[in-house]
Parts: sequence; C-alpha cells; structure tokens
Amino acid sequence: MEQTTSYDSIIKERAGRVFDCMSQRVSSDDLHRIREAFEFAAMAHAPQKRKTGEPYILHPIAVATIVAEELMMEANVVMAAFLHDVVEDTPYTIEDIRERFGDDVAFLVDVVTKKKKNTYVESKQVDNYRQMLNSVQYDIRALLI
Repeated sequence: MEQTTSYDSIIKERAGRVFDCMSQRVSSDDLHRIREAFEFAAMAHAPQKRKTGEPYILHPIAVATIVAEELMMEANVVMAAFLHDVVEDTPYTIEDIRERFGDDVAFLVDVVTKKKKNTYVESKQVDNYRQMLNSVQYDIRALLI
C-alpha cells in the first residue's frame, strides 16, 4: 500500500511539471486536452509495470517532460508523447486515439507505434527506425517524440 501511495505522488508531481510548463504557453483548452491525454494514458497503462517494478506511466511522463521542457513543443506533440505507447502496449487502437484526440495526435502516435509484423526486412529495431525516418518527410515532430 505504501509503495502505491509513493508512486501516486511521484506520478502526480512529474505529470504536474509537464502541466505547469505547458500552462505558460498554451491555451486553457489545450492544457485541458493535455491533461486528458495524460489521464487516458495513465488509465490505459494502469496495470503495466516496468522491469524495475515501477508503474509504466512513468516512461510516457518522462517522454512528455522532454518534449515539453527541453524541446518546447506544442500541445499535440506533448499529448502524443503521453500517448505514444498506448496503441503498442494496450488494447486501444489508433482509431480510439483519433476519436478522443483528433487526427494530428493520432498521426503522431501512429508514426511512433512499432508495427507488429511476422517478418522484418532487417530486424525489428531497424524496421522501426526506417518507419520513423520515412515519416519525417511528412512531419519532423514524430522523430522528436
């Protein structure tokens, strides 16, 4: 019980940093959408743990923190950073993301989602890099996530 409580406060504090950072440069509507993306990702990843035993949501929060604080990206990119593993690691689909968060966020999430294949041209990792690099011709934001 104590472990869960300490993780809850860590999650709240780290996500709060992203919200605080973004509140300085986005509208209240965009900030609300960012919070919704975090809450959806947290709910979707709730049963998952990292190899360390930590809640999985700490990874998407870390990615969103980099995108928000260091790269100073806009709201949709921060939302996609929170959501970037939802389609890959949970039962939710890219259509679920599109319905909740719109075409742009869905596009960014789709680009960074590793596609499941029976066979890979090179290797899983090389194919994933190829997928991301091919997407750069459409939108460099995906590479930054």
